[in-house]
Amino acid sequence: EKRFDEAIKLRGRSFMNNWEVYKLLAHVRPPVSKGGLHTVAVMNVGAPAAGMNA
Repeated sequence: EKRFDEAIKLRGRSFMNNWEVYKLLAHVRPPVSKGGLHTVAVMNVGAPAAGMNA
């Protein structure tokens, strides 16, 4: 029957909001960089966050 709009409404307001965000983000493309190609990395060698694997 392909009543997709009705199915989404039946899932609730939160699902509808998440669906709208998904549709927006699914089509976003990163801007084309005009500068040189640089790679940045951040590495933490300290202790893990408190409560991890507790």
